[in-house]
Amino acid sequence: MLEIVSAFGAVKSALEIAKTAKDTTDEFKISTAMSEIMDKLTSAQSALLEMQLEHQNLIDENQELRKKLSQEAQFDKYSLKRTSSGGVVWQIKNDIAEYEGIIEHAICPKCRVESRLMPLDYYVTHYQCRYCNVLIPDQDGNQNQPSSSDWNPY
Repeated sequence: MLEIVSAFGAVKSALEIAKTAKDTTDEFKISTAMSEIMDKLTSAQSALLEMQLEHQNLIDENQELRKKLSQEAQFDKYSLKRTSSGGVVWQIKNDIAEYEGIIEHAICPKCRVESRLMPLDYYVTHYQCRYCNVLIPDQDGNQNQPSSSDWNPY
């Protein structure tokens, strides 16, 4: 905001100097006025450049925040589930799985913290992440889980 005020002030001053110089016939005064006008316009140009850089930074920050929000939104389809052995996984919500026609699955809690959506392979005694190799025990087994060969996220 300060740059805007500075730029407008510099342009206003340059216009005032130009109006004063317009009525003068003295070459020295005209030369001095032109020099002042150039200084004021240079100041205005610098302020506008700063504003442009700040504007671009805000655009970049906005895009980054939108990207983060979009990435986080994909995790809204999941809820925490405790396994029979006390481990924790992010399970796709049943209504979402049915509505979107997605096979029931869980994603890796460790990868989730790092904003990665990595499906867990399910075995009779545990879940395992193919990306980070985390093992999450499920000793009693979960009959509703598909085998890892059934999983296809696409």
